[in-house]
Amino acid sequence: MKKGLLFIGIVAWVAVLAVAILVGGNFLRGGFALPDNSILLKEEDIPLSGISEILIEADSLDIEFIVGAEPYLKVLQYGNERTAAEELFSATQKNGSLNISVRSLIRIFNISFGSSERLVLAIPASWLGDIGAQSASGNISVADTFTWQDISLSSSSGDLLIGGELNAENITLHAISGNILSRQALTVAGKLDITGSFGDIGLDAPLQAQSIYAKVVSGNITLKRAEVEHFDLRTSSGDIRTAQLSGGGYAAATSGNISLDLAAPIGDVELDTSSGDIRIGVEEGISFIFNGNCSSGDIHANFPLMKNERGNRAEGSVGLEPTASIRATAVSGNIGIEQR
Repeated sequence: MKKGLLFIGIVAWVAVLAVAILVGGNFLRGGFALPDNSILLKEEDIPLSGISEILIEADSLDIEFIVGAEPYLKVLQYGNERTAAEELFSATQKNGSLNISVRSLIRIFNISFGSSERLVLAIPASWLGDIGAQSASGNISVADTFTWQDISLSSSSGDLLIGGELNAENITLHAISGNILSRQALTVAGKLDITGSFGDIGLDAPLQAQSIYAKVVSGNITLKRAEVEHFDLRTSSGDIRTAQLSGGGYAAATSGNISLDLAAPIGDVELDTSSGDIRIGVEEGISFIFNGNCSSGDIHANFPLMKNERGNRAEGSVGLEPTASIRATAVSGNIGIEQR
């Protein structure tokens, strides 16, 4: 009898595992999606006259920003039928600041397949104030193009997703456990500040900013094209990769590789890695000075270098009247630099 029950239990677990693999595979291939069973729980239209700042705080909901067709802010909360009245958003105003808050009750079992719990903010494109959004365990996404002043988005356990063009004075993005990804152009008059703990930072569209600071504990930093005056890129465990990077600054990877394509380097460019390789590409026609130092590795270049006897220290220059000084240090790894 016991053997029969054990066999039935094993078969049941195998079936559950097979279904999980099938569903997971379909999710990855984009061929399967659970139906969205969420319903509209609350809707409110809020005039924006005199409002210079919108602040949103949510415990567990996703926060989505879209362009609204109306001249006022439309707030919509979606969820499931079990949502309590205490979990619906509230909005208060004080001294030009609009505060929208959503609190979630603690439940032991709160699984709702196919139900998307989210807070949608439809903001008119003509509104030009400050935005601040914080979610404890949800994603924050900007789906459309906006022009705001100061932007601050933060999630403790969720992704930050920029799907529309953003124009702002300053932008701060922070995720403790999640990715920070931008698919559209960012134009920042001042500073772009991006920090994370466990997740990648990926800007897949052009960036224009006075400066960028990007730091992640465990994850990669990838910039497709960044036109900045100053950069500061740091990761403890991960790679740093840029396709086109201008300006001067610093990049460091404790355990990972650094690969930078410098489009218009100016001033000091310093690169450090403890365990990893450094690869530098410099745009053709740029004059610069190079200094490389590696404890355990080789240094290679496609222009003449003066090396020490061991070959782990090298210096050289390209062109007249250099506009940049490039220094690369690798404790355990190789250094390569090419002008092309």
